[in-house]
Amino acid sequence: MGFTCYADISTLPGHYIFYWELKAKTISDIVELDNKVLVECCCVMEESLCALYREMRSKDGSIGALEIRVVKQGTFNSLMELAISQGAISLPHLSTRLLFASTLLKP
Repeated sequence: MGFTCYADISTLPGHYIFYWELKAKTISDIVELDNKVLVECCCVMEESLCALYREMRSKDGSIGALEIRVVKQGTFNSLMELAISQGAISLPHLSTRLLFASTLLKP
């Protein structure tokens, strides 16, 4: 599984969006997920974040609900190629999630 995270402040309150690229057995396979499973994943992820996040999320409401978006297999490779074509440096030891400008991740 590959992932990246984006702090979306275009809405109030702002919230984190996690983009997940799930690996299928073959490139042509489609990964189908139950919405209940994604909701449970969001809950588990929120519980695992630091106490300050949980406080801002639940007590004062300054952070909105965490969101998970599953992207098509190969998306991160395509984004890496786009970033490199726009002048990003290609370093093999850096993962894809570290290289993207926020403009590439905006919904």
